[in-house]
Amino acid sequence: MVGDTAQRAVDAATYEWSKDVKAEADQVANVGVAKEMGAKAQGSHALINQWADGRGMDHKKDPVVNYLRDYNDLHYSTARNQALADLHRGLS
Repeated sequence: MVGDTAQRAVDAATYEWSKDVKAEADQVANVGVAKEMGAKAQGSHALINQWADGRGMDHKKDPVVNYLRDYNDLHYSTARNQALADLHRGLS
């Protein structure tokens, strides 16, 4: 009886510890994903800026260039989120 109670206490403590470890890992992963998305967005923005420069457009002020960067960011996030949702559905 004492062994069973002790085992339950160990199981409960292990479960709580694992939740904390998972939460910390999720936080680290989220920071990594945010950095990766930022880097990819910067790469796309650089391509848009080069395109604009090649056409004599001011890539810092031109509304078309700003629109293209915003459109790119929106659709990158949307496509990524859809892919994640599809993967989760496939894994369930």
